[in-house]
Amino acid sequence: MTGEGRVSGARLLFRFGVGATELAGERLIAALQALDALLPGVDDTRAPNGALGLRDALLGALSALPGWARDAMARGQVAVLPARDRIAQGRRLVSRLPGARRARRRYDNAIARARAQLGGWALAGRRERQAGRDLAVTAIDFAAHELVTSVAESPELKRVIAEQSESLGRSAMTELREGAARGDSIAERAARRLLGRSR
Repeated sequence: MTGEGRVSGARLLFRFGVGATELAGERLIAALQALDALLPGVDDTRAPNGALGLRDALLGALSALPGWARDAMARGQVAVLPARDRIAQGRRLVSRLPGARRARRRYDNAIARARAQLGGWALAGRRERQAGRDLAVTAIDFAAHELVTSVAESPELKRVIAEQSESLGRSAMTELREGAARGDSIAERAARRLLGRSR
């Protein structure tokens, strides 16, 4: 880790979890989108099987939630426009009160500190996310390599391969002997016929 020194085990686990979750999520979403394209749509008008229950209503509400939230935010933005003018007017009135400048400076300082803190957290989060992805890719590649190596070096696997090779060798030799014996027998019969006719 360049410039960071030694990273704690908990932080490495956190990084790995973030990276592995992000990688798995991307791959899972891509696979699910491909599968979803193969399935018939859920918006068809077929009658449901069985009676509808509370669980069905909750699932329907949850599936409608992203669209509802998007629509509500759009409606809220339109409703906020007239309120902005009223808020600006109220600010102008409050700014004329005694002590308003000092309160405004404190407010501005607090907002600046909050923005700086959020910016710092955002940068740290971006670094952690990238470090997590890098760690997860490296760890998964290493684990896959170790798995393949351990399987390839397994005495049990070597024994099974040797037994299969020996069995295949015996089988091939048996077939070769039988084929050679058949060929010899055919050649011998042909020779007897030729020799028997030539006399």
